[in-house]
Amino acid sequence: KGIIHRDLKPENVLMAGDGHVCLTDFGLAKEFDHDDYVFQTRTVCGTTEYMAPEMLRRKGYTKAVDFWSLGALMFEMMTSHPPFRGKNVKDIERKIMNERVKFPSFLRSETVSVMKSLLERNVSKRLGAAKGTMFEVGGVAALKQHKFFDKIHWDKLLRKEI
Repeated sequence: KGIIHRDLKPENVLMAGDGHVCLTDFGLAKEFDHDDYVFQTRTVCGTTEYMAPEMLRRKGYTKAVDFWSLGALMFEMMTSHPPFRGKNVKDIERKIMNERVKFPSFLRSETVSVMKSLLERNVSKRLGAAKGTMFEVGGVAALKQHKFFDKIHWDKLLRKEI
């Protein structure tokens, strides 16, 4: 089975006692068949600052929403604020739907590249959202191949050796 988390945000990413990162709060998560890349759901849920445009359109969305949220989460980790801020929820939603992300000049080019690729409004062009299985052809596999992650030893990380 695959899972769409639907509420990736800093408060749901914790550090375990062994120093490794843990994802928490699966209360809004939705299960789907692992190899079903056309699975869609329609519930609008999560935290507005991290919601993907297709969720805000209320016409159905796929696992791609989590890749958008990852981009928003990375942006906040690098800048100390989410990519879209506003006076109220409607203002934030409008910005997510229409405004370009402004990347600070102190960010390295590969950092901007990975975040731009994740914060792509066109779902079919979004990093990680390509048709294919979640962990193989598209999805996480595509994300792991981005230049930003060049120095990550994924097998060692999975085994918690680093």
